[in-house]
Amino acid sequence: MALELNGSAQDVCLTLAGTPPDEVVVPWHAASTQGATLDRLLDHATLRRLDAKIRYLWPPGPYALAAAAARFVEALIAGSPRTFCGFVATGEAVRAVALPMRLDAHTGARLLDMPALTPMQRAAVGAILPR
Repeated sequence: MALELNGSAQDVCLTLAGTPPDEVVVPWHAASTQGATLDRLLDHATLRRLDAKIRYLWPPGPYALAAAAARFVEALIAGSPRTFCGFVATGEAVRAVALPMRLDAHTGARLLDMPALTPMQRAAVGAILPR
């Protein structure tokens, strides 16, 4: 996303929803960089192209996982106003769903309301997301 915007990955905030790699969507109207939503900064053709690429970015490499784990643990210890994308077990055999959450030392992980998904996005992730 940052490359499309000619910006820094540190400035991009987005939430994934679904089960990677095939059932993942990004609610673009809730994704942002420097206070502006990505659906306003990028045209529809670019967003569709990025949607098509997301499945090929899975699985993340060891450095990406380590960096995410470090931020996750830091937020659990010190608290953070950031929204994280965490995987939550669904109860089905070895299946987890990416959902937005906040982390802090007192309450631990707290799931947030899922950003509204378009009908097409909801169909892409199937019935695995909580309503």
